Amino acid sequence: MNSEEYRAALTELGLTQQAAAKFLGVNSVTARKWAAKKGRVTKAGDAIPPGPPETVARYLKHLIALKRMLP
Repeated sequence: MNSEEYRAALTELGLTQQAAAKFLGVNSVTARKWAAKKGRVTKAGDAIPPGPPETVARYLKHLIALKRMLP
C-alpha cells in the first residue's frame, strides 16, 4: 500500500489522519508521514518507501473488506 492507497483507505473508512493515528495507536506525525507522497531515508541511509508498514496496510485492507460485507 502506497501513500495514495493509504489516504484512500482512510477516506473509505471515514477516518481522518488524526483519527487513524489514534485508532492505530501511533503518533499523528507518523500517520502524516505514511500519507506523505514521498519516501524517507533513515539515519543509516536506508530508503523507506511512502505509505504505512505492511502490517498496517493489511489491517486497513481487512477493515475495508469487513465494511463492504456489512449491509
